[in-house]
Amino acid sequence: GDKGRVKGDYETVFTNSKAGMDDVDKEYVKEVVYNMSKDSNFFKNEQRKNEASDERNKATKERMATLSHFDLASACKQADRFIQAADEERDLSRTF
Repeated sequence: GDKGRVKGDYETVFTNSKAGMDDVDKEYVKEVVYNMSKDSNFFKNEQRKNEASDERNKATKERMATLSHFDLASACKQADRFIQAADEERDLSRTF
């Protein structure tokens, strides 16, 4: 099934930015493309990946909500040290 997703979630299936496409019914085309592809293996895999991504995002937001100000400050300092170390190791003498 659609598992909570609707055809409106798939905004990138059609673009009318080409010449002569201004009068095309974008909603109709999106509906037709959605209905024709919703049972395909590719579509089902994309839905599975979207659901996994949604779950990871939810877990990350829940974990972020439990972090203290000290935890966030510590993580920022660690990231700054990592960035500084990476910058010091870069070799900009070679270019393409």
